[in-house]
Amino acid sequence: MKKSTIAIAAIGVVGLLVIGTALATTASNGNGAGDGGHFQWAKQIVGKFIHRHHERIQAREKAMENMTEISGTLLHDGNSYYVGGQEVSFGPEWFLENITARSDYDRDGNYETMKEELDGLNGNEVTVMGIMKNDTIYAFYIDGIWYRNPVRMPQEISEITGILEYENGSYTINEQEIFFGPAGMLFNKVARSDYDRDGQIESVYYELQGLLGKEVNLDGVYKGDVFIPAHIDGIWYRGMPPHL
Repeated sequence: MKKSTIAIAAIGVVGLLVIGTALATTASNGNGAGDGGHFQWAKQIVGKFIHRHHERIQAREKAMENMTEISGTLLHDGNSYYVGGQEVSFGPEWFLENITARSDYDRDGNYETMKEELDGLNGNEVTVMGIMKNDTIYAFYIDGIWYRNPVRMPQEISEITGILEYENGSYTINEQEIFFGPAGMLFNKVARSDYDRDGQIESVYYELQGLLGKEVNLDGVYKGDVFIPAHIDGIWYRGMPPHL
């Protein structure tokens, strides 16, 4: 992730706080002027925003209470990872090998796959925080940096390769229906990556339009007769499962 992207996200958060403060001030001034509560709606919006913020903080604090912290040397024996002799799960192999890390955990200046990031930490002292389950810690923090660990996988990961087509309202590859998400999401959600490699990050719908008629490789899971993709040509794709 580029630093500019992080800066934009930070500006967005600050913007929300500024807007919230302005609304609160407007509400206070309006009500103080004896306008009969004309600006009461603004006060209610700010109140809801603050309430949700407090709820999120409380949920986060509760989650932290349930976490186990361990420090030691990170070692990989070819199958499993260990920190100070304690087995730690960073996710399934397909995740480690295909997902680009969201942070530079090994501090080498590059955003690499999670496996490469962990290889860079192999043999070093690290601190891991996570949930202990069946004698294994499922990592959620590495040296204080948030880590996205796909703890649960619904079933075995499968792959499909072929020409992506669209007809009768459905996407297919080799006549297998592919569910990328509901139409509303496809049209309104901006894609996280440039899946069709045209140099633009567009809505999911237009990214998929750019892939029609081309050979693509998907991995994901089956739900009934529908295939739910997790990656498009090795790029992480977060869709929404159908309600079957």
